[in-house]
Amino acid sequence: MKMITYTFADGTRAAVAVEDALYERYQALRRQEENLARRERYHRNHSLDATPVELPDPGRSAFDRLALAEDRAALAAGLARLSETQARRLTLLAQGLTCAGIARLEGCDASSVRESVEAARKKMRKYLAEHPLE
Repeated sequence: MKMITYTFADGTRAAVAVEDALYERYQALRRQEENLARRERYHRNHSLDATPVELPDPGRSAFDRLALAEDRAALAAGLARLSETQARRLTLLAQGLTCAGIARLEGCDASSVRESVEAARKKMRKYLAEHPLE
């Protein structure tokens, strides 16, 4: 006989005596659960929110603000060349959602979101190569 100890949410513990076969199965399930949690942590899609962002300096010169406005206009023009779905998905990705999160939100497969985002990135790269930002 082996003992399985449970720890409840309030911190109390209870010990239960179980047969060896049941104890081995319990240990195998715990290992499997721990391995799955480790795999999910390792393969988790990381949000763009975790990336450090430089916020614009409020004391920028008028020339800097104008250049920034021109960059935004060029990016908006590039987004206008995308399909509505590609623009929406690229915008959601830029706001920090993962491809899997966008797929859950739209009720579709994550691979179709990834393909759509890659096509949108390709179109944006081509447009920005033809119309470079200052």
